Amino acid sequence: MFPIPHRTIALLSLIAVCAATPVRADAFLDVLDDVPVMPGLVEEAETAVTFESAAGRIVMAQASAPARPGLDAGAVLSFYRATLPSLGWRAETPTRFLRDGEVLTLGVAQANGRVALRFELRPGAANGSPPPGAGTGRP
Repeated sequence: MFPIPHRTIALLSLIAVCAATPVRADAFLDVLDDVPVMPGLVEEAETAVTFESAAGRIVMAQASAPARPGLDAGAVLSFYRATLPSLGWRAETPTRFLRDGEVLTLGVAQANGRVALRFELRPGAANGSPPPGAGTGRP
């Protein structure tokens, strides 16, 4: 058997500890605890709105940050298109995702040197479409 240098042992120990560390809870939206916040974006928790009824829940949240290379509207949409399916969301369009009778819609905008992302969760019908009258104020 050959001796293992102390640096190798330390490096392997560090890797094992990091691999066992769970994802931090603040990596997800406060009001949608299973929807991640893209690294670099900051949730605007004070703007969040939640409503629950017999038809389901309605949640609106926002996150934003100064735009920079690698953090622009396109990068934000790419992140969510790659990440949400691993959390059980099925992409219907590049900004609309379906899961368990709910519809998550993303709205991304870039202006004045900032990128902003709006999350909107609403109940959906069995086929993933919003129920009749959703968002119209009519039954």
